[in-house]
Amino acid sequence: MNTMSHETIPAMLDIMEKYNQGSNIREELSTLLDHPDYQKELERYGNHPMRKGFTKEEFLNFFINIRTLKSTDIESLDLKTRQKDLLEIMDNIEFYRSSYNKIKMINTKHLEEAIIIAKNGLPKSIDISGVHVMLIVGLGMSGGYIYKNNIMGDLKLIVSGDGPNLSGLMAHESHHLGLFKIMEKTDMSKQNVSLSTKLMLSFFGEGTAIKYCNNFEGKLTSKMYPNKSSDVVKQSFDYYLNNFDSIYNQLRIDLESLKNEKDEKKFEEIFMKNYFSFDIEINGILHENYLTQPICYFIGADIWGLIHDEFGIEKVFELFDEPQNIFSVYNRSLQNIGRKDLMIEM
Repeated sequence: MNTMSHETIPAMLDIMEKYNQGSNIREELSTLLDHPDYQKELERYGNHPMRKGFTKEEFLNFFINIRTLKSTDIESLDLKTRQKDLLEIMDNIEFYRSSYNKIKMINTKHLEEAIIIAKNGLPKSIDISGVHVMLIVGLGMSGGYIYKNNIMGDLKLIVSGDGPNLSGLMAHESHHLGLFKIMEKTDMSKQNVSLSTKLMLSFFGEGTAIKYCNNFEGKLTSKMYPNKSSDVVKQSFDYYLNNFDSIYNQLRIDLESLKNEKDEKKFEEIFMKNYFSFDIEINGILHENYLTQPICYFIGADIWGLIHDEFGIEKVFELFDEPQNIFSVYNRSLQNIGRKDLMIEM
């Protein structure tokens, strides 16, 4: 059975209001963080391999001093990134209370509809069930994620007006759950592929979720549902569109550099810097956390989405399972749409 919860949202907004009034809220906040949803949140951030996370005690200290802490004083990257968002909620509590009144109308029927959309972008054999959606005021930098069989949706991201909407988020994360079921059955270690091929594979998860669940329309691929709007983060997507040529040229450079490379650390450095960074340099000025959805989302949706458009979903998942033909199939897709100029020779 699929379930949803959102009762921690008004409780957190109450605590924020009391904090603004100068009350000592440490004990009340500590009790709220013992809620099962926040326990999962803390567990996930405490174990997250890609970022500097935080403990319950560290979050309590951060929250109580949030208005006076300088960014340079915050050790955790997750908390450093989240500080601005939490302050924005604290300064606009009534707006978020009003938004919550809309959110609590969302129920498991909407979740079931989102799961159907996700399953349309997966092999027919994949089952998605037993999902728990927790809608919360997030503690760290992620606006939405899966953890075990849970989907998290952050209040600020959901109501920001900058996408994705809640239905799109639930579909997107449900797609990830389905993809993990595939990965559990696939021994990725047996895929003896070059690091350049691995880079193309690294765009698969977010790229296909955006393609199939957020109705992405990019430079190369078309919408799944022509009469519906796309559901992506506008600022991040606009940056991608406006800088597509330079992003694609960098992809070619990176693929060439990885063709004969054996050092996995080199691959990880390239992926994190050029495709999974939230920071962007514009006109020589570094803009921290500018991208809510990093470049890998959009370049992945264009590449894998184009393969879908030309050869269908079966070919997409065939290549995921046996990726040695990625470049030849992708190049044929480009040839079909008259974009030989973008072909990648490996």
